[in-house]
Formats: sequence, C-alpha cells, structure tokens
Amino acid sequence: AGILEYDAKNNRGVVCCNLLPEYWGNGYGTEITAEILRYAFLLLHIERIEALVLEENVGAIRVLNKNGFVLEGTLRNYYKYDSGYQNVCYYSMLASDYRR
Repeated sequence: AGILEYDAKNNRGVVCCNLLPEYWGNGYGTEITAEILRYAFLLLHIERIEALVLEENVGAIRVLNKNGFVLEGTLRNYYKYDSGYQNVCYYSMLASDYRR
C-alpha cells in the first residue's frame, strides 16, 4: 500500500492498496487508504490523489467510496488479461474534497 506514482509538476499521486484475500472484508483496506490520504494531503500537501480499480472489484470500489473518492469515469477495455479485456474505473480525490 502507498503512493505508487507522484507527478511533482502537477502535484498529484496514484494510491494503491493490495491485500491478500484472507484479509479482505475486515476494514483493513479502508483504514490503510484513510492513512495514506491523511499522509498525502496533510503532510505532503498533494493536491490530487488518483486510484484505478477493476470495474468488477466491488470490494476495492467500496473502500474508495468509504474514503470519499469520486468516480471520474470508466476506461473501457483498459486492462488486458489472457482471457480478455477488463474495464477500469478511474477515481480521484482533491485536497479540497479531503478537507470537507
């Protein structure tokens, strides 16, 4: 978990949290994401945090929604598996969203 990418010119980062399946559904993803946001916005003063999640990953989408992310759109056939393509949902949060 952490900020995977940081674009200094535009003051934005991409957040990620991967948990092993045995830890799903216990609230860890929500707590970890909340702490990453706190660190990013309050300590690093990042303006924008982005998150990309497979459209079918309802657990990860729930984590983003609980933490106040906004769905900006769906990237159709964005990720390719051996079995075909997957849609990816593009979420974001701005510093002003976090302060609310």
